[in-house]
Amino acid sequence: MHQKFDLDGWTWHGEARKTRQSNSYDCGGFVAADVIGLMESGQVSQLRECDMGTWRMQMVQVLRALPTAMAGKGTVKMLVSTHEASGNVS
Repeated sequence: MHQKFDLDGWTWHGEARKTRQSNSYDCGGFVAADVIGLMESGQVSQLRECDMGTWRMQMVQVLRALPTAMAGKGTVKMLVSTHEASGNVS
């Protein structure tokens, strides 16, 4: 079942900041940080690329703290552990 999304009343505000990322793997972290910033203060995150390793680990800790039922019966813990084992988490 598809519903048409009504764009009336929405205004596009283009990105005005300088590029914050020079790699191909921090985009998800920046999106998550910006969403949280917008929800909390109406402002995008001020995190920089050098902050992403710590930010990713903070997100991992939050996901691990979720009750098992919310975390897909251990799926998040399993995926995070697999990711860490591959050496992709700073």
